Amino acid sequence: MLPPTSRWLIRFSLFSLALPACGGGSTEQPEADAGVPAVILDGGGGVEDPPDGPTLCGSGDCNYQTNSGCGATQACRPALEGGEAVARCGASGSKSAGEDCTTSSECVAGTLCAAGQCRTQCCGGDWTACPSGESCIRQYQLGLPDGSAIEANLDLCFPVGTCSVLDSNSCSEAPGRTCQLVDPTGKQACAPEGSATTGAKCSKQEPCVAGHACVGGRCTPLCHAVELAPDQPRPCADPEQTCVHFDRDPPDVGECTLVD
Repeated sequence: MLPPTSRWLIRFSLFSLALPACGGGSTEQPEADAGVPAVILDGGGGVEDPPDGPTLCGSGDCNYQTNSGCGATQACRPALEGGEAVARCGASGSKSAGEDCTTSSECVAGTLCAAGQCRTQCCGGDWTACPSGESCIRQYQLGLPDGSAIEANLDLCFPVGTCSVLDSNSCSEAPGRTCQLVDPTGKQACAPEGSATTGAKCSKQEPCVAGHACVGGRCTPLCHAVELAPDQPRPCADPEQTCVHFDRDPPDVGECTLVD
């Protein structure tokens, strides 16, 4: 069980969003300007395989994601030992993921108490460990007695689909956050606001400003990828770019991309 002096902290992390750039497609809107199509609705590209979460969990007696190594009435959770977070078996409770809690001992195995609810544990951004409507998007930090915190090599599943990356006001009730793509399958959620602008270098530690995605390590503007009437303006501000919907993007969302 966690020592009385321990506390939990969580922070957002945008996993694996330095997406490879790609082009092509099959459904184009004719465009007179230099022959550059305005929209490509089927850019393909596929979706990357999920990470092997159990192999990315922190070390210790058990596995955070699978609960292997613990007994039937125990739960694998981080414990503070020698200034480090170590996976140890502790008491499990009866509350399931999504139920209100005050301590992790109230939660069933495979979950812990964070932000007032039992949250499903996952590792390395492995979204396959999460319930429907959630993704493995927050990193867990174990609090130290001096008020600082350390990484536990443990992540948590939190709700996604809570906002729209094309709506600049969809996270207005969460100051300091913008709607971002938070996993490689195109899930959207309010996350800490980034500062990297169009064309700037980006990563999960240096996210982009609102309305952008980190593609190939650079901030790329997002756009509305739908069929256009002849008199509608181009979705991308740069006339050399096409709004391409890739498999990794949410429905009706594309990336402003140079295409051959």
